[in-house]
Formats: sequence, structure tokens, C-alpha cells
Amino acid sequence: MGAAKLKWRPRARKRGIVTAATAGVKNSFAPDEPIFSAGDAATCAYLIQSGKVEIRVGTRSCVIDTLETGEIFGEMALVDDHARSASAFAVAPTTCTIITKQQFAKHMERSDPPTRAMLKLMTKRLRKIAHDAHKAAA
Repeated sequence: MGAAKLKWRPRARKRGIVTAATAGVKNSFAPDEPIFSAGDAATCAYLIQSGKVEIRVGTRSCVIDTLETGEIFGEMALVDDHARSASAFAVAPTTCTIITKQQFAKHMERSDPPTRAMLKLMTKRLRKIAHDAHKAAA
């Protein structure tokens, strides 16, 4: 994939900016470090290479899921252009690989229209559930 040749720009990560130049790059997060926050602009998803991540909603940080090695989060960003619907925090030393919208789009171009339509519909429904969870956790 060529990821080893790419260099991560720490300033870009701090601002939540991910570009094609950072695609496939592995990023490390310390325990309790936010990976992204609800409301942030969404430009990528993350594949957990090692560690553990909590997905949280609401002002009281209600945990709605705990993810481990091999799982993907932030994936709705790859389907639509909405802001993050939840926050993600490392709960152990965690390493993730970035999956950009451009990478995902290349795969989606090869899928059939009904599959793309179903994915968009599922994402829309998940966003509604996340919105309702935010209200309940507030």
C-alpha cells in the first residue's frame, strides 16, 4: 500500500485534518486521548490495529460501544458528509490506520447501485439513532 513511505503530520492530526497524503498511515493514541469529538468535520474512518476505543455520546459521555483490534469506527464519514455523530476515545494504548473517503470511494465505485443505496440508508438511520442517544444522554 505504500503507507510506510508516508509521514504523519502531527499538526494535521491535532486539528482533525486528514488528507490523501495520510491515508493508510498508522496513528497512535494514549489512554483517554480523544480521537475525534461529536460535531467534528468527518474526513476518514479508523481501523484499530491494536488497543481499545470507546464510542461515546452526550454531555455525560455515555458509552455506546467499545471496539477492539480489527474493528472500524468513524465509518459513517465515508458514506455521507455529515459531522461526527459521536466521540471516540482511546481507552488503552491504541494504534489505528486511517481510511480516507477517497480510498472508500474507489471500492464503492465497484459496487452496484442498490448496495450503495442501502449503505446510505443504513447510515441515515444510524445517524437518527445517534441523535436520539445524544438527547437521552444529555
